[in-house]
Amino acid sequence: MQGLSFEELLSNTRNLERILDNLKEGIIAHDLSRRIFFFNKEAENITGYRREDVLGRDCHEVFGERFCGEHCSFCGSDPLIGEYQEYTVTPPSKHGESRRVEISVIPIHIPPLRERKNDIPLLAEHFLREAGDQYDRQPLVISKDALTMMLDYDWPGNVRELQNALQFAIVRCNDRVISPSDLPLEFRERSGRLGRRGPDRKLTGDSVRSALLRTGGNKAAAARLLDVGRATLYRFLSDRPETLDGLDLPAPKRR
Repeated sequence: MQGLSFEELLSNTRNLERILDNLKEGIIAHDLSRRIFFFNKEAENITGYRREDVLGRDCHEVFGERFCGEHCSFCGSDPLIGEYQEYTVTPPSKHGESRRVEISVIPIHIPPLRERKNDIPLLAEHFLREAGDQYDRQPLVISKDALTMMLDYDWPGNVRELQNALQFAIVRCNDRVISPSDLPLEFRERSGRLGRRGPDRKLTGDSVRSALLRTGGNKAAAARLLDVGRATLYRFLSDRPETLDGLDLPAPKRR
C-alpha cells in the first residue's frame, strides 16, 4: 500500500478525477467492451449528454451513430488496436448541432490487479455501493482484517474475481461489516500460509498428480479432494507445469 491509508488513496483518486473533469478537452474513456467509465464536463458540453446518462453504457448505443467517425479500433474493418490515432470528425450531438472536433485516440494499458493493489479498496467500495443500490440497502463495509487479506491475495482472475468475491461475501455476511470469515476459501488459505513459517508443504507434485488421476483430470474435483481452493491448485499448476508431464488424462469434452 506504499504507506497510504484508504482515505488518502480515495482522496488522491478523487483529486485526479477533478483535474481531468476541469480540462478544456473532452475526455471519454471506455473499456474493451466499449462501456464508458469516464466522461468529463467538456465531453458533456461537446455531445450534449450528461455523464449519468452514459456511464456504464456501450458508446455505440449511447450516440446512435459512431462518435469516432468509424476510425477507432472498435469500429473499422481493419482495426489498429493499441495504436495512437488523431483525426477530425463531426460527431453526433444530442441536440443535433454540427461541430467539428479533433479526436485523439489513446490506448491505455491497465496492468493486472495484482500489480495495482492500491486500487482494491476503491474498487471494493464501488462494488459494495453498487450492490447496496441494487438491493436498496445500506452498503456493507470491509473490516481492516478482511481488507488486509484481500491485499495479500494475488487475484489471478483480476477485477472480475474481486467482484465475485465481494458478491460471495455479501451473501455470507450477517452484519454490516465484512469479516475474513465471509471471504471465499482461497483468501483464508492464503492468509494461513502467510502466517506459517517456512514454505507451504500442503501441496506436492505427487499429491496433485494423484488427485488429478483419481478425478480424471477434473481440477475442481481434485481441489476438493486435496482440501484446497481451486485458485490454490491453479496457482500450483501454473508455478509447476511439469506436474502434468506424463499424466494420462482424458481429453476435455467438446461442447
